[in-house]
Amino acid sequence: MIAAKLNKPFLAGLAFLLFASGVVVGQRFVGPVTTKRVRFERGRTTAIIKGVAKTPGTYEYLLQVREGQTMAVHLTSSNNGVEFSVEAPNGEWVENALGVADWSGVLAHSGDYKILVINNRSRVQRNPKYTLEMTVR
Repeated sequence: MIAAKLNKPFLAGLAFLLFASGVVVGQRFVGPVTTKRVRFERGRTTAIIKGVAKTPGTYEYLLQVREGQTMAVHLTSSNNGVEFSVEAPNGEWVENALGVADWSGVLAHSGDYKILVINNRSRVQRNPKYTLEMTVR
């Protein structure tokens, strides 16, 4: 066991550094998180959001949905380091929706799904514009 060989002060220091830097292990998201609730216009099934992926930063979009609905998400940006991931209401990552630009699937849970957008390559282009299109049916 590697963890058993590491001493407690080392592990505590590593945990502090990760916390202080804003990095969430396993999720690959960094920096401050900006959260917005997505509301669909009456009679519409698609919402389009235009934004700027500042570095570092994570942009969290909440969508209230029902189990069995189909959701499709498409992201375009001038920087191919901008990507999104989808988190289900139970806190688990949605299969095949981690660090992607396109995803669609049938939703397994009712509640708030999170779409997290991040600029993962700040050295390529700082603060690129992006367009996020979300459809729920």
